[in-house]
Amino acid sequence: MRDIPSAQNAKCWLAPLITVLFAYLSASPVYTDPAVDPRFGVVQAYEAAGVADEVEVGWERLFFSWPDMQPEAPDQQHSGPVEGWDEVYFGDAVINQEVAAGRELVGLLISTPAWASDGTPLISVPRGLYLPYDDAGNTWGQFVAGMAQRYAGRVDRWIVWNEPDIWDLGHPASTWEGTVEDYYRLVQVAYLAAKDANPDAKIHLGAFTYWWDVNYGRRPYLLRFLDVVAADPTGPANNYYFDVATVHAYFRPEQVYDLVQFTRRAMLDRGIDKPVWVNETNAPPSDDPANPVEGPLFPVMLQEQPAFLVQAFAMAFAAGAERVSVYKMYDEEELFSGEPYGLVRRDFSRRPALQAFDTITDHFAGFTTATLRRSGPVNVVRVERSVGDTTVLWNRSDRDLLIQIPATTAGIRVVDALNQRHVAQPVNRAYILRLPGTICDHDDCFIGGPPRLVIQEERASEAPLAVLPAQFDPWAGPDHQPFPR
Repeated sequence: MRDIPSAQNAKCWLAPLITVLFAYLSASPVYTDPAVDPRFGVVQAYEAAGVADEVEVGWERLFFSWPDMQPEAPDQQHSGPVEGWDEVYFGDAVINQEVAAGRELVGLLISTPAWASDGTPLISVPRGLYLPYDDAGNTWGQFVAGMAQRYAGRVDRWIVWNEPDIWDLGHPASTWEGTVEDYYRLVQVAYLAAKDANPDAKIHLGAFTYWWDVNYGRRPYLLRFLDVVAADPTGPANNYYFDVATVHAYFRPEQVYDLVQFTRRAMLDRGIDKPVWVNETNAPPSDDPANPVEGPLFPVMLQEQPAFLVQAFAMAFAAGAERVSVYKMYDEEELFSGEPYGLVRRDFSRRPALQAFDTITDHFAGFTTATLRRSGPVNVVRVERSVGDTTVLWNRSDRDLLIQIPATTAGIRVVDALNQRHVAQPVNRAYILRLPGTICDHDDCFIGGPPRLVIQEERASEAPLAVLPAQFDPWAGPDHQPFPR
């Protein structure tokens, strides 16, 4: 569920010229593409594996439904290496294909089969959850151990459930009817069972929506969950029973940054230091002629989606995310909204956003640090790489702006989200670049204007941005709600 509150429709007059100062050090080696970077992902990339190879997808999430993997109780069927497992649901061919392609696989484990449930099938607490993790009666522990053992070396990372904070059990997106404490126990058992079966296994928290609580005046699930984690005296000795925290963030690039920061801060406030991954991000278009969406909650133009992806990846990495993944590779019939999330349509034609992902892997891969600066309505993310820098700039105002870059390097290139070259005109020993304003067709343009990527084959030094006298803060005003701690 993507319930995101409307941000203030902040507009202000701006001078036509912003100067962004870039200083350069000595020349670095000529740019060459690094090997596939595992930090750039697409959910279910295998559904268009050839395309994933082309755009260098480094990791992907696979969906493992427990009721589909094990439709009957183990003592009722004996097919496959583990009793009751359906080998057809997710056979070895796909797994081996993706491993051979060099993509790291992350499995999402979710849903309770009826035979393991004492409550509502699919969303109930698994039977025996509070028994020791390796007890035969702990159905969840047995399932996780079997999965970790069977896929060891091919799938070593496991996500525990998905968006368990959707508290309205009548909503079709609801996945969990247990308490926060029950979810913590689910994570505990998964951690112990997986690592017992495969010492290399890593356990990821399922993402929490954030908005299902905040929009209804509830304290965010992440904070309530982490309070339970921090109160457990066995936690520190067991790595707090998880290895990675997870974020889902859609539609607004600014909130990609905010949610990653919120997640990191919430953990650090409790003495827990874990990586954060953005497992799902996207802004599915509502005006794609091949799949128009009537009355979308968040209208997005087809030509805005590439801009969103570049901005979202830049903001996520600047906020400290370790990895980022687009939801998803291929259009399927969505259960709730009908929104076309795929980088590839159902007829395998390609949306422009696919090219944007390729642009990202071309010019971000191999980066060492990413930092965000704001200069008036302009966001600037400097992505430092071993072979030079990529500086991503985009304009959050509705007016085109001109950017001046000192002409002190011979290695500058400027491309857009689709990797198309743009001209930066030299004027008085500086380059002048036009930075387009927002392009949405409604009042609240929550995606910035088409970004420009300044590619430098030399290392850029730190330099302050020139800031306009009239400051621009898109989060100022009565609609701003600070993230709770």
